[in-house]
Amino acid sequence: MIIGIDGRELEGKPTGVGSYLRNILQNMEVTANFRLLIFFKNEIPALHRIPGEAILLKSNKRNFFWQNGILADELQKQKADLFFTPIATAIPSFKGIQTAAIHDLSYFNYPEWFRFRERMMRRIGAKRAAQRANRIYVISNHVRDEILKRFSIPGDRILLTPVGIEERKIDIQQRTMLRQSYGYDQTKLLLYVGSIFQRRHLPVVIQAMKTLDENVKLAVIGENRTFPRLDLEKIAEENGVRPRITFLEYANPKVLQDYYAMADAFIYLSTYEGFGIPPLEAMSYGVPAVISQTPAMDEVYQGCAEFVEIQPDSVAAGLRRVLTDQKLRERLIQEGLQKVKRSNWRDTAALIIQDWEHLLAARS
Repeated sequence: MIIGIDGRELEGKPTGVGSYLRNILQNMEVTANFRLLIFFKNEIPALHRIPGEAILLKSNKRNFFWQNGILADELQKQKADLFFTPIATAIPSFKGIQTAAIHDLSYFNYPEWFRFRERMMRRIGAKRAAQRANRIYVISNHVRDEILKRFSIPGDRILLTPVGIEERKIDIQQRTMLRQSYGYDQTKLLLYVGSIFQRRHLPVVIQAMKTLDENVKLAVIGENRTFPRLDLEKIAEENGVRPRITFLEYANPKVLQDYYAMADAFIYLSTYEGFGIPPLEAMSYGVPAVISQTPAMDEVYQGCAEFVEIQPDSVAAGLRRVLTDQKLRERLIQEGLQKVKRSNWRDTAALIIQDWEHLLAARS
């Protein structure tokens, strides 16, 4: 059976969806029954430990026209039996089985966070997936419930495929050496990782820094994708904390791992998430997480994170507790590590490939 996979999210500097796709592919045990074809638009990236054949369909066309024209034609040419995309979309002309992942519906719930064109294209993609995909993969029950409510589709077309995480060896000696080399040996380091959107309230975190001890520093790693755009460095200057904050638009995997390993606490505020993966990544390094309440993060992190309200005093108080209360720190670290053990990419990849087998067998 020939499986076509949209690999565009692996190109360039992958963000959360790219990481989701890479981890699923790297952990798939592909049988001889399957032939995986991974399609790219601009470049073929490094595909370490990823099974399948990479095919470059080079084009300057917009993504919508590439997918529904060039990719659709190639799927037909290759006689693909099943198509998988890690984003909310579907190809109307494709006659085989279609599967898609929907990570959230923020573009419906909070339209003001998106430019008009991006919002409309995301909505069109999600509607197509709801109408045409034989299976929709979701990363939390909250997202599943949102899809059922908005699109009124049968519940058996949606499959929960929880996000996984890699267990890591925590090396205290290496952590000490890293902190010295990066200049954090005399400080407490707070860390934020993830694309920066309005809903993730970095200005509130910056304001909370004003009331924390001077030896507390913050590293922010992620592309600023806010709309309307927020000048975070200016906000930090206005609050008198700019020298204590490091902003990195992008960090290569080694630098990102270093920051996770060095951090004393992880901060992740959000009005809305489909899951919220970065806190789980921090927990895999033995770093306690301070997060805000959303339906999805309540579902995922209850009992293993410190929850705060999205306002500076609450955030500052929560961070102080996690930085200074050793009993609380130890409990959160241990609960987080247990959560990581229960969150395995191999299990997620197995669920998806078993579902492909089921869908293909049902059609034959």
